[in-house]
Formats: sequence, C-alpha cells, structure tokens
Amino acid sequence: MIGDGPLHGELKAKRAELGLDNVVAMPGAAEQGEVLQWWRRAAVGVLTSEHEGMPVSLMEAAACGVPVVATRVGGVPELVRDGETGLLAPAGDAAALADALAKMLGDASWRARLGAAARRRAEENFSVRHQGDQLLALWAEVVADGTPSRSAFSDTSEGEQSNQIGAPAGATPVQPRIPVSDPFGAAGDAELPTLAHALNPVEAARRFKRRLPKLSGDGQLRLLAIRVTRHKPRRRCVIEYEVEVDRPDAPKATVTLIGKIRARRYGNEGFRQLETIWKAGFDAHSADGVSVPEPVGVISPFKMWCQRKAPGGTAERLLADADGPRLARRIAEAIHKLHRANLPTERRHTMADELEILRECLAKVAERRADLAARVERVLAACERLGASVPAPAASGIHRDFYPAQVIVDGERLWLIDFDLFCLGDPGLDAGNFLGHVIEQALRERGDARALGEVEQAMEERFVQLSGTHTRAAVRAYTTFTLARHIFLSTEFPERSHTTEALVALCEGRLQDY
Repeated sequence: MIGDGPLHGELKAKRAELGLDNVVAMPGAAEQGEVLQWWRRAAVGVLTSEHEGMPVSLMEAAACGVPVVATRVGGVPELVRDGETGLLAPAGDAAALADALAKMLGDASWRARLGAAARRRAEENFSVRHQGDQLLALWAEVVADGTPSRSAFSDTSEGEQSNQIGAPAGATPVQPRIPVSDPFGAAGDAELPTLAHALNPVEAARRFKRRLPKLSGDGQLRLLAIRVTRHKPRRRCVIEYEVEVDRPDAPKATVTLIGKIRARRYGNEGFRQLETIWKAGFDAHSADGVSVPEPVGVISPFKMWCQRKAPGGTAERLLADADGPRLARRIAEAIHKLHRANLPTERRHTMADELEILRECLAKVAERRADLAARVERVLAACERLGASVPAPAASGIHRDFYPAQVIVDGERLWLIDFDLFCLGDPGLDAGNFLGHVIEQALRERGDARALGEVEQAMEERFVQLSGTHTRAAVRAYTTFTLARHIFLSTEFPERSHTTEALVALCEGRLQDY
C-alpha cells in the first residue's frame, strides 16, 4: 500500500493486529520513479474506492502492463475493460472483490494476457502522446478555420453543397471533375468517420491547398484524382492522391501522395514517427541506398497524415528472380540499419504479446476447422514452449510488420514502408516475420515451402552476421510463429485455403522438438 494520509497509522495498527507485517508493505509516500518500480514488481493492482473520478493509479498500472481488480465506480470502467484488461466488482462488495482477486491470482497465463491488453490500450488511448495529438488536432482546426471541425464536417444539406465547386451567386454550380475510386466502399465506414470527408473531392482539394505547405511552398497544389488502395473495415485505410504541384521555384510536377487514416488515431503520431526515421539517415538521398518515404504533412480534419509515394515495385516478385538471394541480403542490411538506429518509441511488443496474438488466431482456426482442432492446439502449445526458450533480446526499435510487400525496390535503392506498428521489441521478429512470409509465398505459389530456400538462407545468414549469432534462435522462432499465424490467414481468404493443412504440417515439423 503506497501513499500517506490521515489513516496511515490506523492501517499500520490494523496490519499488526492481523499479523500481516510480513505480508503487507506500507512504504508511505514515494517519488514517482519509486512508485513505478513498485508497479513493475506487481502481479495485480487493486483499487477498492467507493468514489472515484479518473484514477491515475489505474493508468500507471496499465502503462506498466499490470492488470487490476477495481470497483465499478466513477470513471473506472472507462479505464478498465472488465474481463479484457482487468476485473471489476461492485463497490462495497468485499466478497465479490476477493473472488475477483483470487481468480486473477490463480491464473498466471490469463493474468499476463490481461496485462498485455491493458498496456496496449493505455498506449492507444491514454499516453501523453495520444492526448497531445488530440489537442494538436483540435487547435490546428481552430487556427485554420476559426471553428472546430464539427461545423466543417456537416453531413446535412451543407455537406451536399460542399460537393459542388463554388460559383457566383445565381450561377449553376459546377460539379467537380476529380475522379474518385473507392472499390471497397470505404466512405461508408462508420468507425472511420473522417473517410467520407477525405474522399470528398471538393473538400479534399480545399484542405490540400491549405494543409501541406511543405510540399506546396509558396505555390499551389491542385488535386487531380483520389484512389482508395487499401481498406481494413473499422481499422484503417490508405488513399492515394494525385496532385499537381506548382511552385515558383521549380517546374510544375505531378506527385502521388499516400494518405493514411487509422481508427482512434489523429495522424500526428504516424507523421512524427516517419519524420523521425527520415531524419535518422533514411532520407531520399541516403548514401547507403536505404530510405523511407518522405513525410509531407498532416490533414488534421481528416485525422490523416501524408507521405510521398515511393517509386518502384515491391520485393515480393523480385525475390523469386535469379537475383533474389542478393536482394534478400540487401534487405537484411536495410532492416538491420533500422534496428541499429535505435529510434525512440513509446510502444513495445514482447514475446507475451506475440503469443497472445497467436492464441487468438489459432483459436479461430480450431472453431472453423474442427478436423484440425487437435493438431492446431498442439501447434499452439509447442509455440508457447518455443517462445519460453528464446533468450531475452536486446530490444530496439522494430518495424513489427516486416515482409516483402513492405520493401519497395527502385534500382539499387530500397524503400522501407508502413511503420504503423513501429515499436520497441526483438529485432529477430522483423527478420523472422519476413522469412515466414517468404516460406508461405513459396508454399502458396509453388506448392513447395523450400522453393525459395536460397533467398531464405541468404536473408537469415546476412541478418545474423550483422546482428550477432545470438539472434538466430529468435529469428527462427518468429519465423515459426509467422507460419503458424498464416494457418489462420489461410482460413480468412478463400484463395489461400488450399495451404491450410500444408501449413499445419509445416509447423508441426518445425516444432517437433517442442
């Protein structure tokens, strides 16, 4: 029990009366750093208040990955999702609180999953950076328009009028001629409400003129076309904007911008992360030929950030060519450069997080394929044993979603893209995830998991050579986890269903010693 107050002496006396001096520590008031050290040692946090606002102690617990048992009062349910990040009990019900605590303490694996979920939710919703992004988005809107975005985002008849290019009073409004391609119907995604505005050609044209001075300088931008290229319903969307740049200091040019919108994000974080990487030696003219797309700016009303589209094509097809092994070695060098940069990030990803994702995926496979349920459960159990055997890493900033389609090849220059999941984690995860995708691609397209074996070997050997032999165990473990996750993906997409049983067998072979 950390803290001080008028009841501190009374509580100490009660502790002595109950014979709990060796069980309950009461260090009194403590500095914040000491408080965090206590949290990091904790298995469970407990809050028994009968009245609360938005308790900071629960935010601290979540930030440290500690699940909590708390009373359902005030703002507590906003911080703790019952059964997902902790457990809630009615205020004043000591028996219910004790039962919840016993349940939590009785299952270490479940407790770890709750703690990991609490940490993820804290990062997404309650971090200083997230709160700062919310304020920046609001103030950017106020400064630009003089009013918050609600007035700009009317979906009444005013919104209909905004789809027309302005005309003099009494004249017939001119319809916009900017083509919009939305094959996914993303504009109707209620969980991404700003998408409808980002895909409105007149509104987008107006925002681009005012919001991207880094690209336009003292000149002008003219929107030419809008294309939705990826959409994960309720989660995220990627939009291509074709724009004409007319600057007084340069010839007129056509540029393709990539706009990214994610649920519960404001754009600033993604832009800031890419800008940090860009400035750390990954700009378009880096001497080693390893770059990231140029960050261009944030369109706050759309909660969207923009980057230049990198030239070239993805590594996916090129790895299958005769020059594939050489390209694989270059890619190993590129991702090692990212790890070596050791860039700051608030987010982290641990082995526990990776295994939790795998549990969720394989549980769905067991539901969908009853004929494979027992085998899939054995694969999961073996993956957990494998995960426990991997040495603790020297964590660094990692991509966390690294695979061939995340590398754009333009001659000798490599562009690393899509840092949406960038976090602190095991560098072996990036190499292993990449290799798992290569093996799955070989199995899916050629029917032979070893068809790209030379590429696989070249990538692993060069990465281990650069990162140290101690990383090989992690690389191979994460390769296996990626293949196990692909079992789930094969049940998600009909065109991959022919690989499900082969992937199960492949994982069983890789896990036979566990």
